[in-house]
Amino acid sequence: GDVIEVQNMNGDQSFIAEIRKINLRTSTVVTRENKILIIPNSQLTHERVINWSMGDQVTRFSIPVTVKYGSDLEEVKKILIQCVYEHPKVLKTKDPIVRLLNFGNHGLELDILFWADQNLFIELHKSEIRFAIDHKFREHGIVVPFEQAHIHLDQETIDALKGKI
Repeated sequence: GDVIEVQNMNGDQSFIAEIRKINLRTSTVVTRENKILIIPNSQLTHERVINWSMGDQVTRFSIPVTVKYGSDLEEVKKILIQCVYEHPKVLKTKDPIVRLLNFGNHGLELDILFWADQNLFIELHKSEIRFAIDHKFREHGIVVPFEQAHIHLDQETIDALKGKI
């Protein structure tokens, strides 16, 4: 029943699974995709394994967000907190935290931290919260910027390109 995250098994990307059975030589786990994996215990002891279920059943999760420069950060913060609180799987006993992480190349980089019971399907809950955030941002005119590149050309390059574009 423990939820584990196995990182870099056989060079693959990490995955999250629920332990179903532990035998002498192998363990059986089920992934989020409902795939049953039989993993040699020796492999589990040689890979980095995070047991989400050890200790407290409550885990802190994060959703990063970037907003356009000039956005009203108090309004952004209010919306982020509202969207997290409205999700039924988020614990209401611990207040979410909004952090301004960086003045990024394309906008103000923030994240919202919240607590929830450890859950094999936390990524689905985070997706539902992201949908709610997007909806509220649109409703309030808050823009999530897209990456832009500025290309500077010298006159010689501009002259060479004339007639070709």
